Amino acid sequence: MSADNFAGLELKELVAVLCLGALLLMFVAAAVLKVEREKGVAKKHRRELIDEHAKYAVPNTPFVLVQSNTGHDGEIVRVVSANGISEDDLWDKRVTVVTNDGQQLIVLRRNLLHPDMHDVITPERSREADGMWEGRLRKAYDVACAQVSLSRDTQSRVDRVGEALDTGVLPITKCMDLFIPADELVTLDYYRLKHEMQPACCDKNRVDFRRFASNLRPDLLPEMRERVIQMRLLEWLASGMCEVCQQIRLEQQ
Repeated sequence: MSADNFAGLELKELVAVLCLGALLLMFVAAAVLKVEREKGVAKKHRRELIDEHAKYAVPNTPFVLVQSNTGHDGEIVRVVSANGISEDDLWDKRVTVVTNDGQQLIVLRRNLLHPDMHDVITPERSREADGMWEGRLRKAYDVACAQVSLSRDTQSRVDRVGEALDTGVLPITKCMDLFIPADELVTLDYYRLKHEMQPACCDKNRVDFRRFASNLRPDLLPEMRERVIQMRLLEWLASGMCEVCQQIRLEQQ
């Protein structure tokens, strides 16, 4: 091999190493940016969590008690007091309420639902046949899979839709479930904040895709009807909300 060929080979190897190094730096930079972005979002969520909790600390404020397993679910209760939370301690969000018969209960903030969001919609309990959902789920799945980066909870929902398409069995999940084990959740500040900020479900804390066509306007054209259903499925992938929460918290806004 001539000296010129040898020098050319070394140059090619050097260029290859430099390109690989640049590529690694890009991956590292992207990872750092993602971490910093999550830190920024977490800081914003911390402030929002404190502000949100303050709404549940005003004495005599009425709420509907939901999903508490106290025997008083569905009743109007009134706030007595709420534990204070701060940047240093965000997790103790217990609220003391009193029932109509004078009984005091200590519940979590997510067990309290504003009366305006309770029984606003009478959910249609009819379900569409499973076979009608395969095409809709496939479209939502394909849209999500085309995204470059997904949050961990969204990716978990996408994975469950993929399993449903493979097995033909529709998953029944909790409303706004993050699909992160509790013992792991406490170590993930960003997702723990996301979990703590979740409001109470406006319905039965249950997601069934066959009900995502419920309570649509009767005058919707078939094409628009399908578009709304598709948007509800995509919103579930993003936030995990059931169809009733979406109707009350998003569509009615």
